[in-house]
Amino acid sequence: MTPLMRSRGLVLVSFALVASSCSSGDTSSSFTLSLSDPALWLGQGMQDTVTVTVARSRYSKPVALTLAGVPIGVSAMLTPSTLESPSQTSLLLLSATGTAAVGAATITLQAKGDGVADQTATFVLTIGVTGNFSLGSQGAPAVAAQGGGASATILVTRSGGHADNVALSVSGAPAGVAAALSPTSTNVGSASLTLTVAASTAVGTYPLTITGVAPGLPNQTTSVSLNVIAPPGTAALAFPFCSTSVPTWFAYQNEGYAWQTLSPVAGTFTFAATAKIAVAYTLVQQSAGVNETDLNVIYADRSELAGQSDRDCNGTKTVGGSVVGATTGQSVRVAMGAKVANATAAAPTFTLSNLYDRVLDLVATKGMIATSANNTQIAPDMVLVRRAQNPANNATLSPLDFGGAEAFVPVSNTVTIGNGIAGDLFNVENTFWTGTNTYGAISANQPTGASSVVYSVPAGKMLPSDSHELLVEATQPNFVAGRLNVAYVGALADRTEALSPALSAPSVSTVVTTPFVRLRGQLPSQAEYPALTRFIYFQDGGASADRLIFIVLTKGYLGVTPATWDVVTPDFGTVFGFNTNWMLSTSSIIYEAEAYAGSGAVLFGAVPTVGEVIKVAYRVQANSSFLRSEASALHRRAQYLRR
Repeated sequence: MTPLMRSRGLVLVSFALVASSCSSGDTSSSFTLSLSDPALWLGQGMQDTVTVTVARSRYSKPVALTLAGVPIGVSAMLTPSTLESPSQTSLLLLSATGTAAVGAATITLQAKGDGVADQTATFVLTIGVTGNFSLGSQGAPAVAAQGGGASATILVTRSGGHADNVALSVSGAPAGVAAALSPTSTNVGSASLTLTVAASTAVGTYPLTITGVAPGLPNQTTSVSLNVIAPPGTAALAFPFCSTSVPTWFAYQNEGYAWQTLSPVAGTFTFAATAKIAVAYTLVQQSAGVNETDLNVIYADRSELAGQSDRDCNGTKTVGGSVVGATTGQSVRVAMGAKVANATAAAPTFTLSNLYDRVLDLVATKGMIATSANNTQIAPDMVLVRRAQNPANNATLSPLDFGGAEAFVPVSNTVTIGNGIAGDLFNVENTFWTGTNTYGAISANQPTGASSVVYSVPAGKMLPSDSHELLVEATQPNFVAGRLNVAYVGALADRTEALSPALSAPSVSTVVTTPFVRLRGQLPSQAEYPALTRFIYFQDGGASADRLIFIVLTKGYLGVTPATWDVVTPDFGTVFGFNTNWMLSTSSIIYEAEAYAGSGAVLFGAVPTVGEVIKVAYRVQANSSFLRSEASALHRRAQYLRR
């Protein structure tokens, strides 16, 4: 058998049978059964066909063909299995699975015809190895604390059509370290390595060797470095959620330890966290009438997450009020905390629902206010700020009189936008933040050029705890890419906001496809965006739930801004309570990549102070109408990493 024949998986066999026409010894009728070669070779995962010919001599009755001794992992089909006429031939289709046992097997072809003795012939089918495999690892070096544990993914990369089982084993684990592979034999692309470290194991670095064995091929190895560290210190970390969006599943991973699941107390997950901390949680909800599953994974420094709060959650109070002084065509936007209501001259009453039960300021803006699907235009002529309000439930506020002493004319300034890119669409917004975390929109504009009029609260009406959140955004058409600057400033003046460069092109590859898809997002680091990166993956679930996966990796977690952000979807398959249906399948997946500059604490929800600057750049797959619409909504606030 030549190498070329082996590589193509050719099936060649021939032999002949001569049968008498009857048991009485009449030799006037006979048939000859032939194939091309009595020695067959078939590669794993391959198939081929052979023509079976019956040459008849004065014999016209049907000849029935059967096979015996076909080995497990091989299918053999004769079409047709009965030759009714002298002109017919039969096609023998032989198919070997990717895991068919390597070696030779004897198969018997049987031929039966009425009035003649049964005839048999044998041929040898040899199953050969197809392709090759190699081993690698993802998640190394694995870091485990004394008394803790770690994990890594062992990658089985196959080539040339190889699909056979690969038996895996691990060696080199020191005393006190238990190393377990799951599964120990795989015909897919990966296995999980779980490492459990005793408290008595000495601090140090230990090389582990993973060996893969597959029939007919040389053994392959890869190494995983295990770094055993002393148990890091911990401090309490609280993760509060609004009562309407408590995660279905929540887990955390301290540095050097395995993932641990946690249940909430009154909507808050509190645990002792190491300085480097990973958090994961799943929200199962409805969005626009469609079921949606959101898996969030955050790798951050504990200090970056310490500002989490429930200050924007729904409260229990409802408060009413009315406005005075709005003219025909004008609107009034009223804000208390994170809640907003609207009134007009024709409909001057408003209701603020779900107010949090705490002291809040009230900020009201009167003027030309227009809201469409993708933007809001606000050009105010008067603003009103009422401080330190904590009305009772169902109370009615005293009228908001824009002709009275509380109201004032906003300041008008010009913001010039620098570093625009051809095709940019601009958005400029200014939101007034008070010390009680009331967010009152003062100004919004979508200028056609690189400058915009911006309105703000004058310095004499501001307290030291107040600030303006000035957002300048530039997006490419259809929101496929964009950049934004958010500056927290005191009293506004004319200013220039120079946008940072467009985001570098990301790359997304598949780590494994079974039992669920795990992706690897990579993004070249840019000096203008050193704080963190986020990858978002979306999969349309059709009639079932849409799936979204958000993965955040911060400089604080790594200790340094990497040359390339490298973000891998973790393997939660063995974590208690995790539902693998929340993960992605192999159907169409679309993604968005983002990079940030600024305080990680502010990005995750800490209250910003004057002088903070946040910069964001994002890039969306061009075919993603869903993520484009998400981008148009999400990138309006600097703190959108908050839940």
